Amino acid sequence: MTEIRVSSHVGRDLLQSAQLFRSDRKVVWEYVSNGLQYTDPGVPPKVMVTLDEKKKVIRILDNGRGMTAEDLSHFFTMHGENPDRLAGKSAAFAIAGTLTVTSTRNGRRSQVRLDREEIETSDGSEIPVKVIEDGVRSEEPNGTLIEIARIGLKRIDRQGIIDYIERNLARWPADAEVFVDHHLCSYAEPETAEEHTFEPDPSEAEQLGEVTLTVKVSKRRLDDDMKGIQVFSHGNWHESTLAGAEAKDMAAYIYGDVEVPAIEEYDGPIKPFDSSRSGKLNPANEVVAALYRFIGPAVEEVRRDLVQREKERRKSEEAKKLEQQAKELAQVLSEDFAAFQAQLRRVRSAVLGRDIGRKFADLGEDSSDGPVIEGGDDLAEPAETGNTDRSEGGGSSEPPPDLPTPVNPDAEGSTTGRPTGDSPSGTSKSPRGGLNIEMEEMGESEARGRYALEDRTIYINLDHPQIAAARSLADGDDDKVFMRLAAEVALAEYAIALAQELADTYSTPDEPIYDIHETVDRVARRFAGLYGDRDWGA
Repeated sequence: MTEIRVSSHVGRDLLQSAQLFRSDRKVVWEYVSNGLQYTDPGVPPKVMVTLDEKKKVIRILDNGRGMTAEDLSHFFTMHGENPDRLAGKSAAFAIAGTLTVTSTRNGRRSQVRLDREEIETSDGSEIPVKVIEDGVRSEEPNGTLIEIARIGLKRIDRQGIIDYIERNLARWPADAEVFVDHHLCSYAEPETAEEHTFEPDPSEAEQLGEVTLTVKVSKRRLDDDMKGIQVFSHGNWHESTLAGAEAKDMAAYIYGDVEVPAIEEYDGPIKPFDSSRSGKLNPANEVVAALYRFIGPAVEEVRRDLVQREKERRKSEEAKKLEQQAKELAQVLSEDFAAFQAQLRRVRSAVLGRDIGRKFADLGEDSSDGPVIEGGDDLAEPAETGNTDRSEGGGSSEPPPDLPTPVNPDAEGSTTGRPTGDSPSGTSKSPRGGLNIEMEEMGESEARGRYALEDRTIYINLDHPQIAAARSLADGDDDKVFMRLAAEVALAEYAIALAQELADTYSTPDEPIYDIHETVDRVARRFAGLYGDRDWGA
């Protein structure tokens, strides 16, 4: 009888495992979370992340218990036993070419390095790992330094990394500290407008146990990393989900949590979660399927109520007035944006010695298409219907298997939803140039304004103490004080947003500073009319 064997290509397995992480923020968090988790007794976990944009290097230093030379010998073994770092050892190769690990434990320091070339040229068996230090004496405290070098990204997304770390810190004890360069990361829960709790019905409880789902409504529109129901099991986070409502109107205001011990206690044939830490539950598992059936209708009930109240709010005279004021401000900024694009096109054409045509041409009325830079990269990419998971390289808005069809699916005129932040009518149109301004009550503790890159919208927080005070000074129809402040906030966010949109085109650190200063001066001149009697938008 012919002998059949199951074989595996080690190098290919390692690189395939790395692709689970896909972005710099997920790569960094994988090593940060390891550093936070494995510390000596009584030692508060601390991790220092250093981002070297110029050299394309990320360093992650923790005060964990460290690894011995023997531990490091198993670090890159795909089928070895190293529970501390087995899952994330290959994460770096999703974005970089070299991974160096330096670890100190009990006065002995060891260092190893692996290059991507060694992986790609391997014959499928063992991959040689360079040993630089092997248990040398050291007075350094216990800990591990991860160095990720030869990063292949155009730029390291510092703010994205900070945001992702801060969101994940919600699941860690308060004494855990993570620094990204000079910034101390901390999780701050959004201001909550309302909170709802739900219990599973008897059939769901058979699978889930006696659990409680908490659904909260934020005062402001949440980023993708913040929204959704956080699913925990015995304190371990497994997924954030809205169970099919991700792309629907008002879904971006919903978040919450549920603790389901049955997920990790399940001992059946179909595993409930992906052990690779991809952050996804397995919908084919009976416990997970019951969880989705539980979460879906609860989220939908809260969301539909929000949609109805938002429709009613928009009908009010005050809402109409705010909407008109926002449009006036957006028109000025959008016209400036279009003019800026045209100027950029002329400069690029002159530098290249040829006309690059409509790549920087003015946008037509109500166009939602952003301009693109030479080479085809989007300068301001609008949101895509049915795909709001932009930070993770895509995703699906389709509901999980067995999720029941929502009641009255045509109540809003659509069953498929759309990117969160659109108007209830589903026909959101950008002013000339493709920028929007929304005025919302986002909570006193939130910033005056923020720019959402995914839908090119500047949000002005009406609850901010300074803005609320300006609104209170309105005399009849004279809202000049409020409009002056709103214009100032919008201008500040626009100047930063423009630099953010062009981030990939900068080659020196002072370029965005110059652009921000120039933008503020240029647009402030157009807003000067707010301080006199003439037409301020002229």
